[in-house]
Amino acid sequence: MLRFISSLFSNDAASSENLDEGIINEAIERAVAATDPRFRFLPNYSKRLRVPVIHAAEHIMALDDRLPPAVALDKQAFSNNPAIRTLFASPLDLPQIMGESAFVTDYLEQLTGPLPDQLYGLLSMVRTEQTVFGMDLENERLVQDKKQELVSFSDYRFAGISGNEADTRREITRRGFDFLLQMALARIANTRESRDKLGARQRLLLQKLNTMRKGNWGLGADLGEEDKAPNKTVNDLEAELEDTEKALQQLGPQEKILEHGLEILCDVLQQAESWLGMRDIKLRLDYRGVKISAADTSKPPEQSFTELYSDKADLQRICLLGYYPRNELPERPDMVQQARRYLG
Repeated sequence: MLRFISSLFSNDAASSENLDEGIINEAIERAVAATDPRFRFLPNYSKRLRVPVIHAAEHIMALDDRLPPAVALDKQAFSNNPAIRTLFASPLDLPQIMGESAFVTDYLEQLTGPLPDQLYGLLSMVRTEQTVFGMDLENERLVQDKKQELVSFSDYRFAGISGNEADTRREITRRGFDFLLQMALARIANTRESRDKLGARQRLLLQKLNTMRKGNWGLGADLGEEDKAPNKTVNDLEAELEDTEKALQQLGPQEKILEHGLEILCDVLQQAESWLGMRDIKLRLDYRGVKISAADTSKPPEQSFTELYSDKADLQRICLLGYYPRNELPERPDMVQQARRYLG
């Protein structure tokens, strides 16, 4: 599966005209397998997914084209690259991240050939901004309780690891395509969960309404409702039942549930730009991570960063394509030996 996605997002495939028909069909099948394999029972499912899949692929490839070239992440990077100093508080942070990364561990465990000289990957992190009050110098005078914008970074990840930049870029674009499928799956699951809840609510309201019409008020607690039947009139329940049925109608009939799911998948892929985007972020921070005003020329220069984001999913991560020397990887602790020392 990785082979065809790598081909789908290869740098040679700059547009749908260059995408092999077999690769497109395999990408369609991947989309179906990742969301709901039962879509294959629907007529023309492959034809309906073709244009959305190609559109999503072209969007992901366009994002890859915008991602800057890989930069060094070695021990000298903290001294040589101002961007690295902006993202990390200490030169010891990078080795620690690499040593603790589950992605690095998985890559090393699955590697069958020799370990490459450089580990290429996408370093990403969450950017958080908050307003704080602290001390600062103004005209060589210490000012207390000054309003400041503090920027911090957390949840560092080094993913898409390979021995060269081209393979890492293909792995990243594959992950981008899979992210869209994940978002489509979440929407499909939420819709079906809403349908189940609305259906259960509809049945409960019908049961309660029938009970009230018969004048048997003693079943409220048995129906598992905190709002006992006498608190609502028949008209109230009828109105609530009508609203529930309207909501169910908007989701379509039960027999159309697969059809609706395929429509959601096509919509997410066709609207790929709304689900995954890339933007340039410019930051000018002091050593504490506090934003520096444009008027202050005595502090570090502004740095540009790339940020992947999804407003629909409320996600954003600063991204930096880079390579880390294998000879600087921290030694993995020998857990067996440590246990022996601990047990004596």
